[in-house]
Amino acid sequence: MKNLKITINSLESKFIIDYKTLRDLLFFNLYKMKPTIKFSHNYKKLSVVGNDMSAVLIGVIGVELSKLDKEFKDFDTDNGVFKLPKSGLYMLLIFKAQRGIFPTLRAAYPSSKVKYYRDLVGENFNVIINN
Repeated sequence: MKNLKITINSLESKFIIDYKTLRDLLFFNLYKMKPTIKFSHNYKKLSVVGNDMSAVLIGVIGVELSKLDKEFKDFDTDNGVFKLPKSGLYMLLIFKAQRGIFPTLRAAYPSSKVKYYRDLVGENFNVIINN
């Protein structure tokens, strides 16, 4: 699907759009859809998210869970509300919200997921909390 090209004919012109450009046009520009980051719990760290329920992704860092301090994992998961495995490759996503910065850990697999988030650094995300 990466090499998909679409030819558009109109009375004025003919042009070719590659798949990524088409995706960007359809999903981000024409419909103004923002990417979404979802949480299964209203974590304390999310108190920095404003009433607009949005945040800008400002960093994606690869981490090995076993190397993270217990205190950080406790902060990130509200003392274990979300159970993390003891080890594994994860992404530390860093978001800037209306009232501050918050981190969140996400699995770094499949590798397309890492690329997805790295491509969205600088983008404004909807923050969804499912209680």
